Amino acid sequence: MKVKEAKVDGMTNSFIAVCGDCKVDHKMCKLSGGMDTRYDVHNRFVKSTLSSGGYAGAKDLFIGLNMHPLSDTSYYKIAKEIEEEGNEKFERMMEKTVVHLHEILKKRGGNDQDVKDIKVLYDGSWSKHRFSAMYGFVSVTEATTGLCVDFEVLIVSDGDSKGYSVIRELDPYDGLSIEKTECVNHVSMCLDQLCSMPQKL
Repeated sequence: MKVKEAKVDGMTNSFIAVCGDCKVDHKMCKLSGGMDTRYDVHNRFVKSTLSSGGYAGAKDLFIGLNMHPLSDTSYYKIAKEIEEEGNEKFERMMEKTVVHLHEILKKRGGNDQDVKDIKVLYDGSWSKHRFSAMYGFVSVTEATTGLCVDFEVLIVSDGDSKGYSVIRELDPYDGLSIEKTECVNHVSMCLDQLCSMPQKL
């Protein structure tokens, strides 16, 4: 067999070989063409690098392996499609969660009106444990079942006592109680800092 055409595309090599006997072309790797036919290795590679350095980290890895890197256009196009797929799956999952939660609460003796008002826990995390952290995410979890009913990424949030007192004054839920509980990890960190103060003195 002889190679008729070869193409390098990121982490894959595509080539067409011609059989010397039957003279038939054999495509050895299917070329990409949309979300369903895109190279699986590219999908997995972009997914894994989105949380570990992004395109800059991926490019360094390609250079270290002496491989032709994905272009930034291709990388971010794949990342955008992965994000859109993830959002669609999340919306479907949230719809199923709400229906499931509704059924559970009705079985516990609630009616349609009671199910509309549920007890939830609101918590979040930051990109780093410093006051300079500029982005993070928050999640809303139903208190009795542990089911996540909503979340948001890229938020500006204030969890100190002033923010809590303002919410109490606004009373946005028509008399429904709002309680603030400190994170166990946060409390333990504060206690650890206080216990270490005498050593520093």
